Amino acid sequence: MAELSVRWLRGNSFPFLNIFEADERYGVVLFRDAETQTRSRDGHVTAIETNSEGFRGPDWQVDPSRKSVLLLGDSQVFGYGVAWRNTFAAKLQESLGAEFQILNAAVPTWGPTEYLLAMDELTARYHPTSVVFVANVANDWFEAPVSNTIRTSAQDGWAVRQHKNLASPTWFPGRSWLANRSQLWFLGKRTLAAANGSKALPSSVAKMLLRNVRNLRGTDRFESPLGQSLEKARTLCEQRGCELLAVSLPLDVQVHRAEWEKYRDTPVNMAPSEVLLEDFLRDADALGLRNTNLLSLLRKASPGAFLSDDYHLSARGHDAIASELESLILASPKRISHAR
Repeated sequence: MAELSVRWLRGNSFPFLNIFEADERYGVVLFRDAETQTRSRDGHVTAIETNSEGFRGPDWQVDPSRKSVLLLGDSQVFGYGVAWRNTFAAKLQESLGAEFQILNAAVPTWGPTEYLLAMDELTARYHPTSVVFVANVANDWFEAPVSNTIRTSAQDGWAVRQHKNLASPTWFPGRSWLANRSQLWFLGKRTLAAANGSKALPSSVAKMLLRNVRNLRGTDRFESPLGQSLEKARTLCEQRGCELLAVSLPLDVQVHRAEWEKYRDTPVNMAPSEVLLEDFLRDADALGLRNTNLLSLLRKASPGAFLSDDYHLSARGHDAIASELESLILASPKRISHAR
């Protein structure tokens, strides 16, 4: 009765995804053909379904006569916190029509290393005409030099921080359901975690970004720490006959000052951190890649381009990005092959 009561109160949903499994190459991947529900801080419930490839959305039924667009990214491209129909992947599919197929290969926790792994695997199998590399400044600048196999693993369907002392869970009958689906079990673990220390505000990511602007700029060869990943992706596209498009995605608090309110934190001037987005696009220009910075676009869509209780994009933000990417995809040549 207690379990059923908590399920009812929480809409049978969790504040985090519970469909992860550990993977030797990617750190984590998502369960195939899985269904779950996430719940935001303010109680908004979102249904999540994965396809037979382990990515969000319907199954990929690629027709060689259609053009396909492969999307690479993390939880923002995944569409965390919004219904599938409201993601820019789904909106792109609707606006581009039957001539195109959108393949959304985004997984929360992934970074540039995993984007390249997925790109290598999926371009060989599905032969997309375009690949869209979406760099999320909230994570990717920090994660560029570090594989997700070092950062993240999974236990009982939950993504967990990877560390040397991460022990295998003790098995007992019914653990799979209890540890992954029981609301009471999850509530107990959250209560224990809260007793051991408070969670940092999401806005601390923004302040950490500001403190590390100098360290997050490029090397001798590239303006951005993601430049090498872009170069590898471009080379792979040249080999596979696709075109690489580069997109820089800003933080919510870089876009609009009002976004600080949901964190109940003091606003900070984020303008000095915008150079990181510009560095990324300068590398894209030098590599001959079509690119776009979503900062000004999302400012025009703000306030409201991000969720009111989370740093992820809202349906309004996804809609704005879909329009921008549609123009970028349709204006792109079939293939770019430039030397740096």
